[in-house]
Amino acid sequence: MSYKNRLFSVVISAAVVVTACQPAPLQQLPSTPLTPSTTPIPAPTAIPSVSVSATKPAQPEATKAISQASAATQLSAFEAAVKQSLTTPDFDLMRRLMSEPFNFAYWQSEGGSTTREDAIASIKDALSHRGSLIIEPYEIINRLHWRERADDGSRLVSSLRVQGWAAENAQAEALLLIYQRPDGNYLWTTLVVSRVGLP
Repeated sequence: MSYKNRLFSVVISAAVVVTACQPAPLQQLPSTPLTPSTTPIPAPTAIPSVSVSATKPAQPEATKAISQASAATQLSAFEAAVKQSLTTPDFDLMRRLMSEPFNFAYWQSEGGSTTREDAIASIKDALSHRGSLIIEPYEIINRLHWRERADDGSRLVSSLRVQGWAAENAQAEALLLIYQRPDGNYLWTTLVVSRVGLP
């Protein structure tokens, strides 16, 4: 083969190789425009509201009324215990209700403080001769010049009149004074005996 023929064959072969190695043409994207969906988007579900009912704090007037009612109930229970200690009589109960020291006096006479045990001894002597006791509330605030508040801050909250204190003397009566301490507790602090009755 001549030189020209060999050169021609090489050129033809190279052209075939170049043609075979060229990439295929890219396909055209569809020209049809996209149509938006007509399906409506559902609205979001509403979160249910929760109603919280806050408890209103008690009003000062209501709180005061509750406190007064509770104090009155406790005082009534204390008065009932004092009555029971005398009418039974129950000296152990009486001892728990009395103050230390204890005030003992005779009506329109000088009195003073004594020990609780000495006061109980005098009460035992009086009750050993007693008849039927009648114990009822007795208003003394406007009748006597009695201290409504003690040195320790206790205040007079109740007074009880005891009729029939001594069987040998139908006129004999006793006056019991109950004070409330600053801590809220009650104490039977005073016994006043009148041989001629209370006014």
